[in-house]
Amino acid sequence: MLLAQEYAPDLTRLKDKFIQTPLGLLMQGEGSAAIDRLGLDAKGRVQAMSSPEAALQTGMDFMGGGLLGMTKGVGTVYDFLKQTNKDTYPKIRTNKIFKNDVGVVPKDKRQQIDNIIKLGKESDLPTNTVNVNDLIPTQKNVTAQNLSDVKNVSSSEPILAVKDNGKYFIIDGHHRLSNQILNGQNEVQIKVLK
Repeated sequence: MLLAQEYAPDLTRLKDKFIQTPLGLLMQGEGSAAIDRLGLDAKGRVQAMSSPEAALQTGMDFMGGGLLGMTKGVGTVYDFLKQTNKDTYPKIRTNKIFKNDVGVVPKDKRQQIDNIIKLGKESDLPTNTVNVNDLIPTQKNVTAQNLSDVKNVSSSEPILAVKDNGKYFIIDGHHRLSNQILNGQNEVQIKVLK
């Protein structure tokens, strides 16, 4: 228990996030998902960790703690993103942060939200609490600089999304949502066009 207290004092809160880390995916037998999460440059590391015992011996610091920024030797979550996105850095693929791939907003809803933005009526949209599993990014990348720049942006700046078929397509706020996800939030507040 002492080790757990040192590295992750609130294990209940971190459990769900941990199973989505590369180590968590690997320990569930989902090696390809772990590779996708890390990026192709880490393929060799994952393949070398064919069993949970091997994973613990050869890469627990890198694999398990990086995403949460909790494990010694990795640094912050931003350091982890830099390490695992070497081929695109300072651009970071949104599918390395969000749980869904990039999607396209249906044309009719795109026109509706564009009109709302043009008229400055974003604040009229209802605010919903949404699980991050239901968020669909609509851009391929976020940038390290913008992630850093928006870390302390006021929550009064609305994050906009369009709801379609039970999923929320992000219109504005990819970087702010990315920071929230990277900091372990499971639910976020967004303004939604239904």
